[in-house]
Amino acid sequence: SAWDDREELLNALLHAAPKSIPVQLRQPNFKMHFQGSSYATQSDMQAGNSKGRTGHHNDCFLASPSDYGTYDDKSVEYPYLEHDTRYTLMGGETCTPEDTSSHRYH
Repeated sequence: SAWDDREELLNALLHAAPKSIPVQLRQPNFKMHFQGSSYATQSDMQAGNSKGRTGHHNDCFLASPSDYGTYDDKSVEYPYLEHDTRYTLMGGETCTPEDTSSHRYH
């Protein structure tokens, strides 16, 4: 399945890269699916385990209400990110906005 393929790729990246190198996933639900809904702790970060090394990448920050698919359920994913990103990376980029007339962009 696509989930199995994604998890295999994540595990291969984590295994191939030194423990000092983190990776980022496109959607918060990917990490929650592969590593559970509990967020990374300081101990995870310091241990360099998969939960502590797996961060987040928002591919289209502020480009649409879902950031072009970054989020499926913000009511679950935003609180998760608030806690998980205390000890993991959060990065991203933006795209051409879906609606440039919105007050959201000004």
